[in-house]
Order: sequence, then C-alpha cells, then structure tokens
Amino acid sequence: MTFGCWCTRQTSQGADVERSQDDVVVLDRAVRQLADLVREIRPEQGGLPTPCALWDVRQLVGHVVEETTRFAAVTEGRDGSAAAGVGDAVGEDWAAAFDAAAARLTEVWHRPGALDRPHKLPFGAVPGRWAVMQQTTELALRAWDIARAIDSPTRLDEEVGALTLRWSRENVVPSMRGEAGGGYIGLEVEVADDAPVYDALAAFSGRDPRR
Repeated sequence: MTFGCWCTRQTSQGADVERSQDDVVVLDRAVRQLADLVREIRPEQGGLPTPCALWDVRQLVGHVVEETTRFAAVTEGRDGSAAAGVGDAVGEDWAAAFDAAAARLTEVWHRPGALDRPHKLPFGAVPGRWAVMQQTTELALRAWDIARAIDSPTRLDEEVGALTLRWSRENVVPSMRGEAGGGYIGLEVEVADDAPVYDALAAFSGRDPRR
C-alpha cells in the first residue's frame, strides 16, 4: 500500500478516512521494524551505550516496552501512568516482552473508532490521527536508537522514516523542546540537507547522528 494520501492534505471525508487507515498501517510497519531490532540484540550487548545518554541498551529496551504499554493504555482510553515500572520488570526475554506490548498496541489501533476519538495526553487531548503518528514517530526513533547502539546491519524502513520526519516538522513546536517541554524532545541538531532520513529524524528530535 502506498502512503501518498497521508502526505497530501485532503478535504473530503472519504479521503480523510483513507488517510487515517494508512496512518495505522505506518504504525504497524514501525512496530514490526522495532520488533525485528529487539530480537536482533544479543545478551552481551545489553550494557552498550545508546544515543539516549541516560540508558544503555538493556535500559532502553525496558523503556521501549514501558512506552509501548503506555501507548496501548492511552489508545484504549485508560490512564497511561499505570504502565510506570513495566520496563523494570521486563526480564531476560526482551523480544517476548516487546512483542506482547506491541501486539496490544496494534490490536487496539485496529479497533473500530480508535482513530475517531480524542486521546488524553499529559498536555491535553489530541485527535486520534495526531496520536497514532506521534506514537509511530517515537517507535521509529527508538528503532534508530537501537540500530545505532548495536551497529545493526538492518536497513530501516525509509518510508516510515520519511513520513515520521515530515509529521515531526509539521507538528513539533519550540515549546515542546528542552526543559520548557519537559525534556522529552531535545533541541534540534543541525545536519546536512542530504542526510539519511533517519539521521535527519534523529537530529530533528535532539540526537546527534554524527556521534
């Protein structure tokens, strides 16, 4: 399936529905990509540093599992804070832990009406279409983080990267960055105009792909 309808602003109701369905397919692809990378991690790589300065690979995987669990809870209309601590209890089968969280997330997004209702985030309610792409962007970034940390030969999904980079540029505003935004998104790092798409996505989100 192509994703051109996501990239083009539409005005008709039917086109909006088609675009929304494509957004969920993009999330599915981001989830599969991240799952493949988590399965690729060898036990001895758990202590390797990652582009996220506070976390090694083991801690990053725990965060990814907790984050995906929180995404699923919010998409279900539940309180995402209940996922706190999930990442600390992942155990040694990281792939199974992520697969379980990811299956819950993708299942809930495919439920009727998931895209139609507002989603409650810490800074307020957002439309379902905004929420699904915000989650997809985070999953794409975490794939880059893990791939970079373990020096993975896996080729990341270029289309997912391009779509999430475009979404980020259209939706991330200065107030979301640095301490003002709670520290979730760093200040943008300058990279070449022709930088690989995931390097550009990482740099836009405050990571330095040159390191």
